[in-house]
Amino acid sequence: MSGKLQREFDQQGRVTSWNNGARKIKGYTPDEIIARHCWMISASPRRWSG
Repeated sequence: MSGKLQREFDQQGRVTSWNNGARKIKGYTPDEIIARHCWMISASPRRWSG
């Protein structure tokens, strides 16, 4: 299942879980994306700062 994008969100739309498949497909490490809002998944990294 490592090649499949798998992620979970809380009720406010923040990422709570991010697997290795999601990292490979979207390019974000868990440290970069967990606790961020879900809109960032489709946003270019240049559109947001850490």
